[in-house]
Amino acid sequence: MAHFVSHSPVYVIQAQPVWAIQETAVVAAKRAEKNTKQRQPVTISHSILKDNSAFFDLPALIDAGVHSFKIEGRIKGASYVHTVVDSFRKQIDGYIETGELTQDGERLYKVFNRDLTNAFLRGDLNQSMFIENPRDNSTNHVLAAKNAISVVQIYDAKQELQQERDVINATVFDKIKHLNIEKTSLSLHFSGEVGLPLTITAMVEEDGILPGAPSNTTTINRAIKATLN
Repeated sequence: MAHFVSHSPVYVIQAQPVWAIQETAVVAAKRAEKNTKQRQPVTISHSILKDNSAFFDLPALIDAGVHSFKIEGRIKGASYVHTVVDSFRKQIDGYIETGELTQDGERLYKVFNRDLTNAFLRGDLNQSMFIENPRDNSTNHVLAAKNAISVVQIYDAKQELQQERDVINATVFDKIKHLNIEKTSLSLHFSGEVGLPLTITAMVEEDGILPGAPSNTTTINRAIKATLN
């Protein structure tokens, strides 16, 4: 069983009139003559959903039989993907080795986030799932954690956060700068004779992942059952 443990949820609000029918014993008796309908205003929250995170719910998920943890990485930066995946990897390994959660999750706040919540996972849908202003939430989080109030404290906290982000970015770039994501070369060769099955030979040539590494060529032969006439 697989389960998302880190992703950005979306939601849709459909605005429509809400009619409240007030009925008392007398009103019900006269319902055929007149229905009492009172239009109530619809309040739509403009808040944004926080990012779903099961960082501290891994033991419960493991006990429930979840064996694959999925992390959303589409349209995300390399630093975000590396930090989130590495944080969950350390949390899972630590729990397996010690039986306890060993990570405090603070690294997750060093990269883009809209604050974190597990309310949806636990089925506890309430206002705590939303955040009014997700912009610069990482900054707001570190300011609150350091209890930074004065101008100097706020400046120092922001500078420290930026330095930590720079280290993350430099580390990730160093890890991925040699990776090759070029498309592989594919060539198809068709051959056959009258009365014999058609043969298709596919050759896939992949360059080495690292510069200077040898190329790998894979050849696949398939004989089509249909014979040539």
